[in-house]
Amino acid sequence: MKKRIKKAFTLVELLVVIAILAILATVSIVGYNSFTKKAKVSNDTALVSQLNTLLKADEMVNGKANTPADAVVYGEKNADEYKNWKFVSTDEYNDNANYSQYLKGTSFTNDLTIKAGIDVGRNTGISSITYTNTTNPQDVRIATNGNTSLEINGYVDSTNSNEGDVIEHYGSAGNVNVVSCAMESYHVFANIAGTINLQKGHIEIENTGKVGSINVTATSSSNIAISNTKGGNLGFVKSENTGILNSNNVKVTDKTGVMTDENKDAVAYSETKGFLKSWHSTLFDGETTLLKDLTNKNYYINVNSNVKAVFNLNGHDFATYNGSNKINGSLTFKDTKNKGKFYSKGGSNGTIIEVKGEKSQFIMESGSIEALDSSGDYVNKGLFGIGIWEGATIVMNGSQIKVGWYCIAGNGQDIAKTSTIIINGGKLISVSDYALYLPHNGITIINGGVVDGAAGAISLNRGSLTINGGSFSSDGTGDVGTWGGWNWS
Repeated sequence: MKKRIKKAFTLVELLVVIAILAILATVSIVGYNSFTKKAKVSNDTALVSQLNTLLKADEMVNGKANTPADAVVYGEKNADEYKNWKFVSTDEYNDNANYSQYLKGTSFTNDLTIKAGIDVGRNTGISSITYTNTTNPQDVRIATNGNTSLEINGYVDSTNSNEGDVIEHYGSAGNVNVVSCAMESYHVFANIAGTINLQKGHIEIENTGKVGSINVTATSSSNIAISNTKGGNLGFVKSENTGILNSNNVKVTDKTGVMTDENKDAVAYSETKGFLKSWHSTLFDGETTLLKDLTNKNYYINVNSNVKAVFNLNGHDFATYNGSNKINGSLTFKDTKNKGKFYSKGGSNGTIIEVKGEKSQFIMESGSIEALDSSGDYVNKGLFGIGIWEGATIVMNGSQIKVGWYCIAGNGQDIAKTSTIIINGGKLISVSDYALYLPHNGITIINGGVVDGAAGAISLNRGSLTINGGSFSSDGTGDVGTWGGWNWS
């Protein structure tokens, strides 16, 4: 018998088949890409056609749009619902609008009242926004900017307090007052530099949210809930009434301090040490926030080297003594409620705050510093403001320093080290002397703010002075006094 010989494809045949398959694949891919591209173009053409139709219909009712912003509206422009957004100028803004509004430009400065959502855009000059809804539940988005304060009077179902408005807050704000909202309502995605006052409702700190503190004013524990479990940042929670805060209505991480009935009399809260029942003159790393006025005697603050501290007046007054506040590390000074005062009640001829050393710095973000004598007078035995020595740095970004003699002065006759003074904003007011006294071998840069001295705005003895902006004035009524046998008048 003859054996059958099994035949196989030759190498040439295999190469031919592979080549044919490659050609077919290429043709298929090109065809598919062409098909999908045509489909996308078709969809885009249809969308543009629909938009043109809508714009033509809108033009017949409202006139031709002057700018793209006038034409672009999320939702139906004429629909009177919170879901729809309209771009508005100062002339077009409506307090009673039931639709949400996006504020164009940067010229909005008035206090606003709203019934639906709002986005302030690039407007930073709005002092306050009040949201009020008493009719039907709605999902509202509010975006604020700068240091704007926000008040929330949200809708709450009369038969079920869990039902009502759902409010999402974005951007940044100074302080927030929650008068009422549902128990699943106020969601904080924003950076709230100051305090949220909570009277009734639920606050949820979302993952991007950052809140300095929450102050609960409710009289019943069942009326409030606070949550910070999604990765947000919350400094501390306190209540004005006892028996309100508990583990059922406050769910936060270990990083958030919660006031208990035991520490309800705390005078301050420290991010490092928690609630302080008595004042600690030496500040720790992180922020220390006043919870009460400290004015019954003279208190003071010290910052040691290598410490980065933040001191927040939080709307309270702090009485001190000239010559007793020493900054050898880094201190950021602020007042998130912008109504407190750090002031002297007398003392030596020293400064109310001394910043000393090449690694030392004092940054003033907000708040008021006043140097008076024991009689409460700026002029008689007038006291000094902030002194800078031995290569230290002072940066002023806002609020006010008001004193009898100079507001800020360099390091005297010490010319061995270079100190730095930077004024970006705020007010420097001397009622008797120069506001800025610069005898130091240092650098002074003024980018903005108000510099007002009775004897003159600035006295420059050495070093360099660069002025990029700001306002400067002199009353011509000052008496700079006689110091160490030298008459500076």
